Amino acid sequence: IEIWGNGKSKKDYLFLDDFILAINKILFSKTHTNDAIFNIASGKTHSINEIIRLIETTTKKKINIVYGKRKKFDVDNISINNALFSKTYNWHPKTDIGNGIKQIYNLMKK
Repeated sequence: IEIWGNGKSKKDYLFLDDFILAINKILFSKTHTNDAIFNIASGKTHSINEIIRLIETTTKKKINIVYGKRKKFDVDNISINNALFSKTYNWHPKTDIGNGIKQIYNLMKK
């Protein structure tokens, strides 16, 4: 796998099931927030290197990594604050990144 840059930049990753639950909170809520802008996020950051280690641990397979040149359009770190959405809709992500990777791996094994 080729990684652009050194793999240390951190970004916020959200498990798709958690995103769907958040959207359901909006669709089926009696709360009306016509003018509000919300972030839906995990609120935790992880580097690509961390994610690769989690995948290697889950699959018990070594991933061959080639570090390439960093792309100009890539942002080093992205941390998203989801406090307003969490408070307004009483929502919190349920699946941490490690468990999300395990769930996806188990589905792929079937």
